[in-house]
Amino acid sequence: MRITVADIEIKRLEADIETVQKLFPEDILAELQDTKPYFYVAAERFASQVVGAAAVSLSETLPDMMQLHYVTVREGFREQGVGSYLIEELCGILKEAGMRYLLYRSLGASDRRMVRIAGFALKNLFLPVARDTKVLEYPAEGVRERPLIKKTEETADKTPGITFFKDYKDPKILDFNRDPEHGTLAITPKTAQLRYSRFYLKKDRIVGAGMVQVTRDGYAVLQEIFLEEGTDERVWALLLSHCLLAVSKTIGVERICLRVRGDARRNAIRSVLGEPAAEYSAVEMVRYL
Repeated sequence: MRITVADIEIKRLEADIETVQKLFPEDILAELQDTKPYFYVAAERFASQVVGAAAVSLSETLPDMMQLHYVTVREGFREQGVGSYLIEELCGILKEAGMRYLLYRSLGASDRRMVRIAGFALKNLFLPVARDTKVLEYPAEGVRERPLIKKTEETADKTPGITFFKDYKDPKILDFNRDPEHGTLAITPKTAQLRYSRFYLKKDRIVGAGMVQVTRDGYAVLQEIFLEEGTDERVWALLLSHCLLAVSKTIGVERICLRVRGDARRNAIRSVLGEPAAEYSAVEMVRYL
């Protein structure tokens, strides 16, 4: 059926469980369980038929950033600009509400699907935050027994520069979060659990960060390790091994997932941990509002 943007109105969908379940697949609904989601729909003005929908939530990193979880357009209305119009109007609504960024993240085993997602995001003015990102998944028990982890455990207290924090209000963390050079990267309870995360200090400043989150279902997720420009590349390996030591020794952690960018670092992880049990593609893009 042909439709134009003049025939569509964008509105927020109030709590309507039945409609939401029809619009979004089960994996997206599961992803939204631990968030406070907002649903926006594209509906025909006169028939009130929903032809497209988007799910967003407050981001885990910054208070003025929303995360886009999913966009869908009903079969029969695709390839007519409905999805793009929905995103454009949604961005205007979020900007008026004081938001500055809209983040889009997605994981998937299908490279074809990831290319399609990235193409849609680029078309709608999203910019890549990280290119060629993969998620490598390992059983924690196997990581525990690797020589690198055992060696790190023996020398952990003697490694200069590597540290951890007990309080998000530590002046070094506050300075890191205020630095505009770090963009959307922030050390918060939603991005880094301090018990497992490790940092590298130079001249009393955080110039490297291995930020880890442990989920309730036994997954430890190590984000792409941050290094400030000009930092010795060997710090990357130090942060990796110290974060892996922290989570692999934690009771209840069964799987360890590492977000990593580029072949060089993927190969470095494989050289010390072996082949992953699973590997997923990742898309992470942001639109400035």
